Amino acid sequence: ERGRLQQIAAQDKASILVVHGRRRVGKTELIEQAFRDRNIIKFEGIEKKGPAYQRRRVLQQLAEYTGDLQIASLKLTTWLDVFEYIARYVATGTWTLFFEEVQWLSCYRTDFVSELKYVWDNRFRYNKDLLLVLCGSSPSFMVGKVMQSKALHNRSMHDLPLAPFSLAETRAFLGERRGRQEIMDAYLSVGGIPEYLEYLK
Repeated sequence: ERGRLQQIAAQDKASILVVHGRRRVGKTELIEQAFRDRNIIKFEGIEKKGPAYQRRRVLQQLAEYTGDLQIASLKLTTWLDVFEYIARYVATGTWTLFFEEVQWLSCYRTDFVSELKYVWDNRFRYNKDLLLVLCGSSPSFMVGKVMQSKALHNRSMHDLPLAPFSLAETRAFLGERRGRQEIMDAYLSVGGIPEYLEYLK
């Protein structure tokens, strides 16, 4: 997966990357490690909060990244306005815009994607060193409402489903010092979820 991400980042054009998989499978860690040499701004959705709260939180996060605390007090009422504002900061330079838990950011609504499409077409895509990452733990939403969205159809978009570790990958992750029975017990107990496997003693 890291090799594929590096190939996408090396393309001489702006790209959209859609990453999805169950919670705790390692999506955030993968993105942050693969793109640690790039400027990265991460906006994270909050579960069970409404659209106005999500937009306000994104502006607060942008204020923290830029050091301009006045951004947090802006009264922007649509995602279109929010994306347009973000576009000012990533017009040039090597950037990764990382929207995490998109299903919560969007409140499972499609206006997030359709308004993103407008700003992508008119602003974001003109920076060839921009990578836009849309990440979520609801595969049905990420595939059905993002990947298959007519709004983003035929854009430079890449799909990266992230699966839990296989049994062999779990063994490699836990290390050779673990016995086969111990590895099997761990895999049957918590599956191939890296964060849970790290807790095992």
